[in-house]
Amino acid sequence: MKKGCIFSVIFIALLAGCTTKNNNEDVPNVGDNGTTDTDSKGLTYENLFDPKSKIDIELKFKNDVIYKFAQYGTSGDFNKEEIYHPCDVTIKLNNETYTFDEVGARMKGNTSRYDGFIDEQGNFVNKERLCHFKLAFDRIFNSSSVNDYYSHEYTTEEVDARDSRRIASMKKIDLKWNKNFDSSFTKEIYALDCFRNEGVVSQNANLANVTIKTEKDSVSMPYILYEVVDKTMIKKHFKGSKGDLYKCTYTNKGPADLASVQDDKFGVESFNFNPSYNLKTNEDTSNCEILKDFITKTSTKNISADKIKPVIDSVLDVDKFLKFAAMSWVVGSPDDYRNNYNNYYMYFDSNTNLANFIPYDNDRVFGIMKDWPIDTSTQSYSSDRLSGTITSDGCGMPIVRRLLVSGSSSRPIIVSYQKQYESYCKEFANKYLDAKKFKEFTDQFYYSSKIIDNSNSNLSFNDYAKNKLNTIK
Repeated sequence: MKKGCIFSVIFIALLAGCTTKNNNEDVPNVGDNGTTDTDSKGLTYENLFDPKSKIDIELKFKNDVIYKFAQYGTSGDFNKEEIYHPCDVTIKLNNETYTFDEVGARMKGNTSRYDGFIDEQGNFVNKERLCHFKLAFDRIFNSSSVNDYYSHEYTTEEVDARDSRRIASMKKIDLKWNKNFDSSFTKEIYALDCFRNEGVVSQNANLANVTIKTEKDSVSMPYILYEVVDKTMIKKHFKGSKGDLYKCTYTNKGPADLASVQDDKFGVESFNFNPSYNLKTNEDTSNCEILKDFITKTSTKNISADKIKPVIDSVLDVDKFLKFAAMSWVVGSPDDYRNNYNNYYMYFDSNTNLANFIPYDNDRVFGIMKDWPIDTSTQSYSSDRLSGTITSDGCGMPIVRRLLVSGSSSRPIIVSYQKQYESYCKEFANKYLDAKKFKEFTDQFYYSSKIIDNSNSNLSFNDYAKNKLNTIK
């Protein structure tokens, strides 16, 4: 069991009269709409993701621990990269303080991994470039298989208490530093909000000031705090469903293009196995057949649009996909499902057996081009993939060809769905590509810069919006 230690039950009782709260207590249940079913006070899901909340997070590491955290996180060794390291977490949410002892922390990300920010003595060598964190609040450091340099003995009561410990009903959160130098800090949060407003399931996110502290040094900067796409999030949106969730990414096994069934692209990520379709639920019982069946049925060539339409209707929540696709075009990530066969989740709702697409990792939206100068602002909603992505050929994702972009003789497009997609593109562009609306959104956040003009090779939101709107005139 990969989990982390807690204060003893007796010590927690002694803290009951303190103003600082130790969050090993139960957290209110979260309703289907993402808000708590109790009042709005305290460390609730509602308050944690309220843009008006003032959130300060401190991650306190011992010197040797943060050095190992950095070295393990960039080792290239899957087993080491998956190890969680103990750190004490303090969260100040508005007027309340909450402490969590020995939370599990590991590095997350791909190209963002970096170990040069810290030395062995606990000094921050580079305070301008940090890393992303994944925090797990239910970790138990109880064996060398969980953490190869630290373990702790627990009572049964301590194990049970830690196993149920949550932050605002969640086991985990992600923290990402502003590596693409978005001057507003809020472009990705705005993108997630746009998806969610139109009924597309997406993560909640907020801004927090994060202080990383060692025994000798500290550094602070704004981070984005994310809800994790996992079983907990799925339960909020798909009540009673126990379907398969897949993280779909471009890996060394190839692109997540939904074009063909190759067995080595499916499964659960492990040492020396990095599947393009990474199963995140039902790991012990699923054989990935529902996704394989989806790909087989939707990728079939040389079938007319009229004949393929009922097949697609039987495996895909089409209207939600069209909204997902339209909003993806509006926010304009070059590293998404369409342009790079990357960065999306698929969930198969067991209540309907239909596939749902969930956006992910939209950190290059609304004109962010730092270190990867691909301008998505001039891409038409009816265009093929952008040049400058992994390949520059026509889009090879069959579901895109059947529903969004015409031009494939072997996969004729379903015209009614194409027209609905184009209608959504125009509606969403006119609704959300508004610099005034984005400024009002940004100004809500306590730790936003309140600035929406970008530098560092990024487009301003206003320039991006103008260019994109010009494509539909």
